[in-house]
Amino acid sequence: MGSSIRDLQPATAWQEGERRAFVTGVIGFLVAGALQSLGIISGFRDPLTAALSGLVALFLVHLTLFLAYYYHSWGTGLLGATASLLTPFVVNMAWVRVSNRSVFIPTIVVALCGYVILNLIHMKVSGQSLRAYSRDSARAFKAQFHFESRWGAIAFWAMMGVGVAATMWLLSLR
Repeated sequence: MGSSIRDLQPATAWQEGERRAFVTGVIGFLVAGALQSLGIISGFRDPLTAALSGLVALFLVHLTLFLAYYYHSWGTGLLGATASLLTPFVVNMAWVRVSNRSVFIPTIVVALCGYVILNLIHMKVSGQSLRAYSRDSARAFKAQFHFESRWGAIAFWAMMGVGVAATMWLLSLR
């Protein structure tokens, strides 16, 4: 098996936590959408709005708990995870009440701000400069997409295409 996440360089560890957070975000999308469809979560116009909030919330919660694990800082991590869980839902519920515009705008803003803030916290706590962290991130990114076989690359890009097509189809249902 591979090494522990704590043994990895900060940029490589961040990308590993990021990959795992995407899976958690998909689970959040499905669970929040189902809960809204069943009427357990109220305050949203449709299940897609709740589902997007769930996706962003669990993605940010996962990254926050990843940082807590990586740096052995569970108290701060649990506080941050609570804020990460609640913020997308509160912002989107408030947006739905005051605006008739698309809920994608606040969802994207919360997701980007949360991601950038958590990444900056990780960089600061790791003690790396922006230049060193960027260089390590670029190396880790290149290594992440290095496939041992041609079929591995084909399968990866085929699944990416299926994911994009499924996302576009879901958005067109709205």
